[in-house]
Amino acid sequence: MRMLSRFEILHPMERELLFKVPILVSVVAIGDNTQQKVYKNTEVIRLAHLETFVSYPILQPYYREVKKRFKKEFEAAARKYYPMDDEKRMELQAEMNKASGVIEKLDKSFAVVLYNSLKEYTEHVKNARYSSFQDFVFPLPIPGLTD
Repeated sequence: MRMLSRFEILHPMERELLFKVPILVSVVAIGDNTQQKVYKNTEVIRLAHLETFVSYPILQPYYREVKKRFKKEFEAAARKYYPMDDEKRMELQAEMNKASGVIEKLDKSFAVVLYNSLKEYTEHVKNARYSSFQDFVFPLPIPGLTD
């Protein structure tokens, strides 16, 4: 079964949310920077995080799709969430929590691989962070995946 066909059971908006997760993680990672720096460094961020990240082979189509959308989606997220304040952090967290719920709808074995990959991506971005990075991406356990 092709990876992207595994997403066909999802509502189109849920699929879009899953493609945005690495982008949202990147937005969180640079949360303290000014909007001007964010736009100026969009390509650097994409290259530093997404292009150097090694994922599971089954997820290569997923990351290729994320890569195609990165610049446009990242800039849209930057407009939405910057300057970052508590209210926008909570809104971003809510979006990440929704993504956890969407992952639960996928085939369990595939969901585990996707969830683990996204956690690894989060760690990759977190380790590249210049200042403190709140570990709030996927904070809630997903029954059957994280326990």
